Amino acid sequence: MAIYYPLTKIKEGEMRAWQEVEPRVEEVAMPIFEMLPDNKTYKPLNRVENALHLLRSSWKKVSREFMLDCTAISCDKKLPNGKSVLLEMAERLHFNSYHVIHCYRFNQETAHEADLIEAVLRLKLTKIAIRFESDDIKLWQQSAEILESLLEKCGLSYDQIIVILDFKKLPANTDECTRLCDIAYKNLNGMGVKEIVFLATSMLDSAEIKPANKVIEVKRSDFALWCQLITSLPKLRYGDYLVIQRFVDDDAVNAKETSKKGFYRSSSPKVRYPTGSCWLVIKGDPLKDGENNQYPRLAREIINHSQFRLNELTWGHEELKDLASYRYQKAKNSEVIAIDVNNHLNLCADQVQAVVEKLRVQTTSL
Repeated sequence: MAIYYPLTKIKEGEMRAWQEVEPRVEEVAMPIFEMLPDNKTYKPLNRVENALHLLRSSWKKVSREFMLDCTAISCDKKLPNGKSVLLEMAERLHFNSYHVIHCYRFNQETAHEADLIEAVLRLKLTKIAIRFESDDIKLWQQSAEILESLLEKCGLSYDQIIVILDFKKLPANTDECTRLCDIAYKNLNGMGVKEIVFLATSMLDSAEIKPANKVIEVKRSDFALWCQLITSLPKLRYGDYLVIQRFVDDDAVNAKETSKKGFYRSSSPKVRYPTGSCWLVIKGDPLKDGENNQYPRLAREIINHSQFRLNELTWGHEELKDLASYRYQKAKNSEVIAIDVNNHLNLCADQVQAVVEKLRVQTTSL
């Protein structure tokens, strides 16, 4: 059973990071791959084709299980032949022998998706994931009734679902986050749900990173809170958002909103690096048209920080050093994101495994 569930948007940078992760990450992590919404450039079928392309290039071992969240594409979206876009995606993944757990975001209209879930389950899948947000947990009694109705219609039992408790909307260091997680966990555990995931983030949005051109430390309060929660909620698994950003898709450009392919006019380049207890983050100056040469300077600031792990020899570390030494002639945002995310995956997988193993030893010795 996986113990780490990182949420990964199906975009070039984040998927490239998975292509280069250390083998030990693959042993403990189950990514939640999240499809992007369709827009004027990318229609629903284009999104399916692009997602399949990135999965084929980054997810080499089709026998490895992963989750797929397609909620950004409405279940009402149809192809010209009348078939659901989401069912088309599920069928293509099944045809290519991928081991997929389809993830559906819970809301008060979730029962509307029951027909789609039933159709997906006909592909001989035996498990789905349901992603709750904090607002759903606040109305727990009502949400529990809707969940029961949905599972009954789809012919599923509680031990056939993974429940993701998504606390992105709440600061991870608040009492409210702790209280809601405790309520949901104890109720779901009593119902017979065997896999419950705490999903959160403490990364700042770009506009909140101040001042520019200086390395700041952003506490990983989401991980610290999970470490506390797991002592009383032992089945609770950990997940986090790999990227919080304002960048647009590299290939979905609106000239009115962007000055250069892939960036909002107000965006600034940034480099992130994870440590045991915090993120090291540095943001550059707002981009000017055609500018992309701030990354080496920012990377050098990270490498010169006292918390940089000089002796670590992973792909992400080597690429970060290359970035700092101008080995990248023209660094793209997606390349820097791949480096950031790869470093985070390697570190966090090790941390989660250490926490779970420590708890196991403590429990065994009692």
